[in-house]
Amino acid sequence: MKKSRLIWNSLFHFWPVNLAMILGVIIGTASITGALIVGDSVRGSLKQMTLDRLGKVDFALKNHRFFREEILVPRNEADNSDSELANLMEQAAPAISLTGSFEFHNKEIIHRASKVEIYGVDERFWKLTNSGDVKNPKENEVVLNHRVAKELNLAIGDRVTLWVELPATIPRETLLGKKDENSREIELTVSAILSEESGLGRFDLNPSQQLPAVAFVSLSNFQAQLDLAKTRDRRTKAITPARINSLFFPNIKENQDPVQSAKMISEYLLNECLTLDDLRLKIVPNEKRGYFSIESEQQILETPLAERVISTAEEGSFSYSPVLVYLVNEFSKKGSNETDQYSMYSTIAGINLENSPPFGPFIQSDGSPVKELKQDEILINSWLAEDLKASAGDQIQLKYHQVGSDGDLPEEVRFLTVKSVLKLENSIANDRGFVPEVKGITDAETLGDWEQPFPMNFDRITSRDDSYWIEYKATPKAFISLKLAQSWWNSRYGQLTSVRIAPREKNSMKIEIESFRQSLLNNLTLNESGLNILPVKYQGLQSASGTTDFSGLFIGFSFFLILSATILISLLFRLGLDQRLKSVGLLSALGFTNRDVRNLFFKEAMVILGIGSLIGIYASIGYSELIIYGLKTWWIGAIGTRFLNIHISLLSLMMGLVITAAITSFALWRSLSSLKKFSARGLLLGNQWDEENSQTSQQSKRNTITIPVCLVVIISLLTGSILKLFIFQII
Repeated sequence: MKKSRLIWNSLFHFWPVNLAMILGVIIGTASITGALIVGDSVRGSLKQMTLDRLGKVDFALKNHRFFREEILVPRNEADNSDSELANLMEQAAPAISLTGSFEFHNKEIIHRASKVEIYGVDERFWKLTNSGDVKNPKENEVVLNHRVAKELNLAIGDRVTLWVELPATIPRETLLGKKDENSREIELTVSAILSEESGLGRFDLNPSQQLPAVAFVSLSNFQAQLDLAKTRDRRTKAITPARINSLFFPNIKENQDPVQSAKMISEYLLNECLTLDDLRLKIVPNEKRGYFSIESEQQILETPLAERVISTAEEGSFSYSPVLVYLVNEFSKKGSNETDQYSMYSTIAGINLENSPPFGPFIQSDGSPVKELKQDEILINSWLAEDLKASAGDQIQLKYHQVGSDGDLPEEVRFLTVKSVLKLENSIANDRGFVPEVKGITDAETLGDWEQPFPMNFDRITSRDDSYWIEYKATPKAFISLKLAQSWWNSRYGQLTSVRIAPREKNSMKIEIESFRQSLLNNLTLNESGLNILPVKYQGLQSASGTTDFSGLFIGFSFFLILSATILISLLFRLGLDQRLKSVGLLSALGFTNRDVRNLFFKEAMVILGIGSLIGIYASIGYSELIIYGLKTWWIGAIGTRFLNIHISLLSLMMGLVITAAITSFALWRSLSSLKKFSARGLLLGNQWDEENSQTSQQSKRNTITIPVCLVVIISLLTGSILKLFIFQII
């Protein structure tokens, strides 16, 4: 009889034990491979969620600063040095992204949904997303996702109220910023509700498996409601461009590094498209005084931009003078008993004292220049000196609001010594250019016409205060050192309100302004410009892969099941050997060596392993489907999403087979190695141990089997998980 025939006959003759062994292999294969499939399914589902929610949006820019919608158009439209990127700009989608809240009045019940991400978009954005049959919202329409609609308990056609905070030109955390929340109420009609399965209904730039709260409105209507639409000043005919704060881009080309692509887009916008208007910067010429100022619509120059302005001036050999102005509530002379010797709501400027035009010298009342200004000294103009009846050497009291960490405005009191009284008429001190334009304040006719940045005490304003404002507007009444001003009025937004720059003698003001503008734009970095494009799809896919090995995690959850199956296989095979010891003895008596006998039994075991593993592969799919169903229902809190689907990879199937084969083969080999402990005579007599097999050796044998089996199980599982993760990262 051939050995192969002997193996098959043995398999069928001892079918009960072999069937039990096959079931054990099936359990082991299903638990190991199923855990790997579950890991692949979690990872694959997270990746698919990223692809669905972002659609064709591969790159995105979301900025705290509102910039021109025309930023996609190159400064020099004739320059198409990179036609590929220029073509990408045509496919890009501008948008406004803000956080708002909704209200829906249903009879006597008011439903609210807060912290909703509102996207003002148009058809360009809609082309980049998986919106299905849902059309982009028109004017006064809103498209809500399932989560928001459920919170509001509304249906298509219902009218809802959107509350959104107006973007503040001047930061609210600064002195002149409006402290009260300035929100806008917008009435909208629900035109569509995006289902949970909709990719657009889960649109979110941040990688997350949670269903976000999002709504989409018309971009043009949103701009109009938020005062961000394109306008023309009737008086000056100046055009204010439409504003946005977000851009969405499709992919440039396949098989290109996403991080590098994002950098290319950022640099293209920086080098070809960015203008000072996008940074909310402006150059204000002062022909009368012979300089131009770099100012910000935010009233405070952001620190990175201010530093770049100064470095550009130094590189171009421009003379410059940084300035920080602040509003003083009240000036008075220390020790004065006169109730009318004070001045209300005056500006003060922190400067570096200059001795050469156009920034100096500061001339005293006696006609001599001021040569130095110490930290504890102050220069006051002749108007303020007359109001306070003050002269050089007197102590001046300043009262001003300091912006608190909670937005409160405690009043601070400081004392400085008058260094000199400055000549006001026809002097450097008489310059409105120290103070940047602030709408509602610097353009007011009188102090009483101010748009109050904080509650003002108008009862204490004197006729002298009004007269000064009518004649000199916001011209500073006093000057201190820039270092002292920055120590008092430092802000997280910046430490300067303007940088004044003098033209070089060889060129005209207009030419110098344009030269400085170009130099400043050329010197800006990506961080300073705020044009850092993010590869959001790539980041989402990377986040889905993550550092968590889901396969190893679920193998850990199934560890005891896998260990039990392994021990069961080993015990069943050992039981089969015990039942066949006489057959083993007969084979030995017929001339089969121990090695021949072990090979026969090992080949039988491999057949059992092969059959069990193949069936176990199919069982693993059912096992993984059960786990996925449990994650979507019973254990929903563990992952927070119902959008999980089975993802099967050949790598996981192969890895499951390899791990199962390694564990089972080791257990079988250890069991078969015990055959050499028996003699043919002892086996024929019915499992009689030789004299060398004492009771002590039996206990030792059990220990030598159990410990290695447990170790090999642990090592195989860990090695398989690490190997799979390593291969996955390479792929």
